[in-house]
Amino acid sequence: MTLTHKELEKLVQRAQGGDSTAFEQLYRATSSAQRYLALGYLKDADAADEAVQEVYLNLYRKLPQIESGRSVVAYLNHTTYFVCQNKKRWWQRQRDATVQDADLEGLESSEEQSQPELSLQRKERDRQLYAALEALPDRQRAAILLRYFKNCRINEVAEILSVSRNTVLRDLKNAKRQLRAEMGDFFPAIFPLGICLQAALRQDAAAIGLGGDQAKTGIKARTALAACAVAAVGAASIGALLPPRITGAQCQVFTPTTASITARVQGPQIRQVYVTTAGQHLPMSRQDGSYVVTATQNGCYTITAVTAAGNKTSRQVMVTGLDDEPPQIVRWGQQEGYVSVCLTDSGSGIDWSSVRATGDDGTVFFSSQTDPASGTVLLALPLGNYCLEATDLAGNRVSGLLTVQ
Repeated sequence: MTLTHKELEKLVQRAQGGDSTAFEQLYRATSSAQRYLALGYLKDADAADEAVQEVYLNLYRKLPQIESGRSVVAYLNHTTYFVCQNKKRWWQRQRDATVQDADLEGLESSEEQSQPELSLQRKERDRQLYAALEALPDRQRAAILLRYFKNCRINEVAEILSVSRNTVLRDLKNAKRQLRAEMGDFFPAIFPLGICLQAALRQDAAAIGLGGDQAKTGIKARTALAACAVAAVGAASIGALLPPRITGAQCQVFTPTTASITARVQGPQIRQVYVTTAGQHLPMSRQDGSYVVTATQNGCYTITAVTAAGNKTSRQVMVTGLDDEPPQIVRWGQQEGYVSVCLTDSGSGIDWSSVRATGDDGTVFFSSQTDPASGTVLLALPLGNYCLEATDLAGNRVSGLLTVQ
């Protein structure tokens, strides 16, 4: 469906006024072009679908600032480009981190073989580092690990933790002050603490043979370290402290009344995954490596994943395309002893067998003649007042009063 800039502007104005069907129509009219752009940028269908979801969530938040049909197209093109570029940069950083981890693994191994005292020193550093990380407030600990172990940018950390950029900066500052106090002997004051932390955390990943994809999902408990120190102080592994990561969140409409929300979740010991919308709390079930839930209404859904340690991450996905609007009674009138009623429905279509009129005495009258092509039904009604009712194939119901004189 291709719309003119003027038609797009009308949809934007209606959506700004709270008309959910207008935003749905805007999505249908423009999302195919944005997916084509995203696919060209990313060369990956799943990543393109994920990017388009992010683009339209941004559009949903920025609607009040959109002024015209032309500006909404420009905004979508601009946002799709930058969302895709951000994803490509994130992929590159993950590849770079993998190479660095491999280099550190070889360096650490050779150093420890030639100087055994370094191994003992690093084990003691590890014990203190894990204990110090465990002592941090949950959000500060997650910020440190995401920034210096996962190599996320400040804006990415803010998005994962669902806080502002300034909050992340404040948490990092407070956490580093506390870690500096606990780890001063191992992190000399002449070196920036961020560099020291990054090196220490990546060395731990390399030391237990976690590189590439494994390093992305967190570090499991080290047998040697658990034997000598971690068990004594009860410190958790780095992986257990990291928040989960939600990827590939998307929505697929199956029927006029149901859609499926799916998401892939990575992280240590996922305890639960659920969605919330309009006050509803819906648990997601695990199927074929993904988490799935059925949605029955349009709107913005928040997916939340929680680990056994209580760390959580949230991500939003937009559900559009469900028929949640009732039919409309266009007009009615009397002709040749019948009442003629004209109905229309922009979604699943009208269930013509549901059209009825109920009198004041409770008597129910069904249509005597139906013409779906023109959207008209005829009812033989005596004089009096009636409640007219009709339902669409998705179960949405409309009613109205009419008087036969």
